[in-house]
Amino acid sequence: MEGALVLAFADVAWKPGFKYKEMEMNWIGDFNPTMIKVMEKIGARVRKIHVTYRYLFDPSKEFKRAGIVNKS
Repeated sequence: MEGALVLAFADVAWKPGFKYKEMEMNWIGDFNPTMIKVMEKIGARVRKIHVTYRYLFDPSKEFKRAGIVNKS
């Protein structure tokens, strides 16, 4: 759904004569290849990278990173 919204907006916003020149996507995680592909499709480029930190309150517990978001 998010990808469709971005593509629809880009189709309108980047027509010649329209006032928008840039669009910022606040945060797309490296675990979300679908949104990364959407950004590539509209010709976007990475201008900044946000880092997410985590703190394990109990370091003796095993940590497993969340899986990749699958395309549905």
